[in-house]
Amino acid sequence: MTEASLAYLSLPVLIGLLLLAVLVASLCLWGGIGVSRRLSTHQRFERLTAHLNLDRLVRSPADWRWILPLAGLLFVSAFVFFAVAEDVLEADPALVADQVTYSHLRALRSPLGDQIMVAITELGDSVVVLGVAASGIGWLLYCRARRTAIFWLIAIAGGSLINTVIKGALHRPRPTDLYHAGWDQFSFPSGHSTTNAVLYGFLLATTLLTLRSRWRLGLIASLGALITLIAFSRLYLGAHWLSDVVGGLAFGTLWVCGLSVIYLCRSDPNLRPVGLIIFSLSALLLVGATNIVFNHARDMERYHIRALDDAR
Repeated sequence: MTEASLAYLSLPVLIGLLLLAVLVASLCLWGGIGVSRRLSTHQRFERLTAHLNLDRLVRSPADWRWILPLAGLLFVSAFVFFAVAEDVLEADPALVADQVTYSHLRALRSPLGDQIMVAITELGDSVVVLGVAASGIGWLLYCRARRTAIFWLIAIAGGSLINTVIKGALHRPRPTDLYHAGWDQFSFPSGHSTTNAVLYGFLLATTLLTLRSRWRLGLIASLGALITLIAFSRLYLGAHWLSDVVGGLAFGTLWVCGLSVIYLCRSDPNLRPVGLIIFSLSALLLVGATNIVFNHARDMERYHIRALDDAR
């Protein structure tokens, strides 16, 4: 078997492993929700919440089964983000994984893989994120779910702003020059990873509580796969180091979990979750497809030229 054939086979296998990891993570999250649901209905837990007057803080007792796993995930993601940020700041030798990952993925590059990964990364571009966010906020305002709309705006705008400030503070260069300007030329944390984790993570947080249980696991797995593929496309195309992507996903998760814990302390009776999901994903398909049609050829050349320059 030729080296080119191995490259074509290795990429689907790698993507398959990533999607399997997303499914396992979704099942773990689903299991954590189930455990916290049983815990929240336990007599000792109910006596504890009554003793501490926690029901005054959280309007709906059912919200506890979501707040508990979110709080746990918040601490885990905070630990990961600050650990990676410290390594980046101090140029820790552990970051050798960045170079190894970059070299191995560059060896896997192929024309077909480039076509697919450029299209996936375009689904995470700022114009698509803005389109999906605007569509979701528009639906929430139409339903008079103003509190949820404000949280959506804070989540996306705040996450993007903090991500940009961190980039400007650390000034970490990207693996390759992709003609970025301003603070966007810096690498840590990955903007695509952060903003898409925030956008679709908060979509999950606002809809899972009121969504029918038979749709929950599918939504978690689908949006988790989308976030993972967009993040992986940044690695494959050489736009970011592995630590940039891990840091971006960790920061996005940390930001979403923190806001979600506050958001779930008070339910929004006007929220219509099915309509929010339909409007948001319809905007993803429409704006994402438009972005691919108009920019795919240009982006293919940009990423292809940078890959060739690196190989020389």
